[in-house]
Amino acid sequence: MKKIFVILILMLSFGFYGCSNSVNSAVNESLSEVRYNLYRAFNEEISVNFTSGFREDPYVINGVSTTKKEFGVITVNFLTNTKQFSGMPSFVITINDMDFDGEFELNPFDQSYVQDIETFVLDDSTISIKIVWGEFNFESELNNVSKNFNITYKDALNIFVKEFKPEIKKLIKNGKLGAEIYVKIINDPAINLNKDYFYVSLVTPTGSSHSVVIDPFSKQILAKNSSLNSIII
Repeated sequence: MKKIFVILILMLSFGFYGCSNSVNSAVNESLSEVRYNLYRAFNEEISVNFTSGFREDPYVINGVSTTKKEFGVITVNFLTNTKQFSGMPSFVITINDMDFDGEFELNPFDQSYVQDIETFVLDDSTISIKIVWGEFNFESELNNVSKNFNITYKDALNIFVKEFKPEIKKLIKNGKLGAEIYVKIINDPAINLNKDYFYVSLVTPTGSSHSVVIDPFSKQILAKNSSLNSIII
């Protein structure tokens, strides 16, 4: 009797492990964007963020995860009046003694200035930046702020999966997840330029979605959303 009980326990344990492993495998194969790290520099006139990772190419939010490529996005918020400047601000960003230069583009949604240098960087990279726009000049090293987080993108993803596991399991057919997943490091300039969160979202081909906002220090879910007919990214 004891032997039968032990065998049953082992079978159940293996079943639970196998189920959990298949969910995690399906989730990881459906990642359309992962932001691995966040570097920052700021003063009273400007805030500069640099985040890098991998995302699908072409970048289309349609519930289907495709091939991936590297990205390295610089985002600049000017905290001073720039109405007198014409054209676009330019930059030179130096990563481990390698220079990348160009002009920013205006993000019409939040009035920030962005550019993708299409380069993934490691957490121990040394990064500095110089930004010029008319008479405005800014030069600084960027600090890896995500190194101070208490969780990584993997932990944030695991928290998301645990929160929505029943919903995720329903989307898995033949070992494949019928959705795509995004793991981002975000902030809200309207509230605090330098307060960061992990944002994890799942989007299906029909437009339904699940998402969470996670505090990277307390590991707590600060907001949770599910929608049947609108994409939340």
